[in-house]
Amino acid sequence: EVPVGVKRIMHNVFNPKVWGETSKIKSVILPDTVVEVGHRAFANCPKLKTFTAPAGITYGTNAFEGCKNLADDTGLIIIDNTVLEYLGDDEVVSIPEGVHALSDNLFSVIYSANPGNKKITTVNLPTSLKKIGKCYLSYFNKKFNLIKYNTILCNCQEKNASFLYII
Repeated sequence: EVPVGVKRIMHNVFNPKVWGETSKIKSVILPDTVVEVGHRAFANCPKLKTFTAPAGITYGTNAFEGCKNLADDTGLIIIDNTVLEYLGDDEVVSIPEGVHALSDNLFSVIYSANPGNKKITTVNLPTSLKKIGKCYLSYFNKKFNLIKYNTILCNCQEKNASFLYII
């Protein structure tokens, strides 16, 4: 449990690879005073199974990278109606209804340690989606589509595609 009064969980603070240790963290409870969780703050904590936090926290990129026990059956880590990580290896990923946002670099193959991102060809988006983070789709070798209501939002056929255009 993080003590009351803490406002920020800094980058890599619980990432065992940074400290040359093995993570033993199984549960995290953040107090209402926390407003930000830094980049890779809890990355590489495979035993982390429960995460309790107040709504409205800002999460850094890959905050939960490698935390497979936090992911749902589809490989998504969803906290506060935001998909923060994808740890699966499917060609087609469907974001569930009720999700409002996708985090930065969610399906990137260069900013994420998830090798499954290389297999993705299609991401189906829900009607509830309101925000898509910076989406670096670099180095996809095949056609990559983000689909919402059967309308293509992004059709990135070239390597180094860096921007998401809503059509």
